[in-house]
Amino acid sequence: MLTLFRLHTKKCIAGRSRLDRSYRKCHCPVHVEGKCGSDFVREGLRTTSWQRAQQRVMEAEARGSWDPPPEEQKAEPTSISEAKQQYLQDAENGRRLSESTLGKYKLMLREFEDFASKKGFRYLKQLDVEALRQFRDSWKIGPRTAVKKIERVRAFFRFAVESGWIEKNPAKLVRGAATIKDTQKLPFEPKEMERIVETCRQVELERCTNDELLAFVLVLRYSGLRIGDASMLTEDRFKENDLYLYTQKSGTHVYVPLPPFAMNLVRGIELRHGKYLFTGPRSLRMETAADLWRRRLKKVFKIAKVPQAHAHRFRHTFAVELLKKGVPIEEVSILLGHSSVRITERHYAAWIPARQEILKAHVAKTWETFEVIEGGKANAK
Repeated sequence: MLTLFRLHTKKCIAGRSRLDRSYRKCHCPVHVEGKCGSDFVREGLRTTSWQRAQQRVMEAEARGSWDPPPEEQKAEPTSISEAKQQYLQDAENGRRLSESTLGKYKLMLREFEDFASKKGFRYLKQLDVEALRQFRDSWKIGPRTAVKKIERVRAFFRFAVESGWIEKNPAKLVRGAATIKDTQKLPFEPKEMERIVETCRQVELERCTNDELLAFVLVLRYSGLRIGDASMLTEDRFKENDLYLYTQKSGTHVYVPLPPFAMNLVRGIELRHGKYLFTGPRSLRMETAADLWRRRLKKVFKIAKVPQAHAHRFRHTFAVELLKKGVPIEEVSILLGHSSVRITERHYAAWIPARQEILKAHVAKTWETFEVIEGGKANAK
């Protein structure tokens, strides 16, 4: 007779002895011990699902042997490591995903492989819905990012189903946050921008001149670039007073003009490493250029007394000011580099001046006009 038990890990929340086989309300690996036919069995089942382990024991006892049936012995199940390599090879060479998208899949699969190794999983067939939910619960990310990551997990297992490695996609039943609330995108107020600019002229920072600091702030404000892109700007990105942003899928280059006073500061910056404007030698912290500028701007915001300030608010200010001046949201979406106008609308629709007037006009069209007559009654015209 075969007996199932959990071999508790050191981090088991039960806090019990690893030899305590009576406790089952945890997610520690399931092991089996006992006699099946003429074989004595004592091994790990490479699963944390008690139900899955019971099913395997019932099948073995029905066969009278712990050894798998002949058809299962012929072909070894696809391992997680092998599936990962084939999926990335198809994504890179077959579908030719971009470097940024491919990097996200590589990160997810690396974390997934580490999780599976800790849980004792080796083959894809061992993964069930419960295991994938545990993988999801181990993420330390926001709800919106988690939803995107779940989509990548589903895509990986969908590829596994199409390849014939597994029969069903267990990731279909793994859900993200039910509702995700969009936070209001707050631009800098004109007075806040004035205090930030004045602080840039006066503050003293290590390895950064006032002109360089002010130039970086103005580039963020008038280009809408993210801080990571702005910190890696090179001299060849500037053409007269225009800054090259990116190239669209259609092959069209997107430029944005910068104010003359901002360009004068940019032209006065001494180049680093022969071509970079805002990156300097690595600090002892081994931080990225973007991290270095975040730290500098944090000090500027503190001195300028601007609450809830961060570098991305310059991008919001760029977008909102365009919309307030009547620039169509489709054009703003192009300048921001969004893949869809829907993304721009989701974040900035509230700042379109004409939007409220249009909504009021639509509602007014549904009204019926009434004429008050004697006796307090009304007739619809």
